[in-house]
Amino acid sequence: MTTISILNGAQLPDCYITIDAMARVHEIVRQSDKEVGWMGQMIRRVDDKGMISLTLFNPYVPRQEVSGATTDIDAEGVAEYALAVKQPELIKWWGHSHVRMGTSPSGTDITTFNEHIEADPDNPFVMTIHNKDHETHCNIYLGGGLYINDAPLYVDWNNPKMVKSVEEELEANVREKVYGYVKPATPNGNSPGKPTSKGKGKRGRGRGNRKQLSVATQQERNAASNAMGFGFY
Repeated sequence: MTTISILNGAQLPDCYITIDAMARVHEIVRQSDKEVGWMGQMIRRVDDKGMISLTLFNPYVPRQEVSGATTDIDAEGVAEYALAVKQPELIKWWGHSHVRMGTSPSGTDITTFNEHIEADPDNPFVMTIHNKDHETHCNIYLGGGLYINDAPLYVDWNNPKMVKSVEEELEANVREKVYGYVKPATPNGNSPGKPTSKGKGKRGRGRGNRKQLSVATQQERNAASNAMGFGFY
C-alpha cells in the first residue's frame, strides 16, 4: 500500500460521517470506560467532476471482548449485524475508541485494518479512532493499493428528517416584523413643518412663540421702534 497526497492530479477525496452516526459514536465512547469497537456502513460517491467522497453511517457495536487497551470483535456478532442491515456489502467501516489516550493507531490497529483490506482489496475501507476528548483519527483505503493516513473526517450535517422538521417550524411560527414610518419630532414636540399648537405660521412663529420673548427684550424692541417713529401696539 502507498500513502498518497494527490489522487489523479486532484484533491484528496472527502470523508464524511453523518451527524447521527457521529452522535452515536460520541455516546458509545462516552459510556465506555474500556476500549470498544464498532462496525458501520460506508457509501462511495463520484460526482460529475470525478471527485470521490465517502460517507460513514449506521455504526453498530457487535459482541466483543475488551480491555483498557484492546478490543476483539466477535465474527459472529459482525455476521448478525450484516444480516440485520440493508446492503450488508456496505459494511466498510471499522471504528474503535482509545478511551482517554491519543488517537494515533497502534501496531495492532494497523494490523487489524490491513486484515479488513486484504479481505476485499478492490474496494474502499475506512478506520476511525476516537477518544473521550472528541479527537479523531481517520485512515482510508481507496482500493487498488491507495491508502491515506490521517485523513480529515467531516461531519455531514444534512439530516433529511431534521431539515424537514426545521422547515415546517419556520414556516408555521416565524413571521417578518413590519415597521411603520413615524416622522421624527422637533424639540417643541411637533413634526417638521407642522405649526405649533398655538401658533399660526408654517414654522411655528405664532403667538405661542412670541410669549417666549422676555420682558426686557420686548421693552428694548419698543424703545427702538419709538426712536424711529413707529411702534408695536
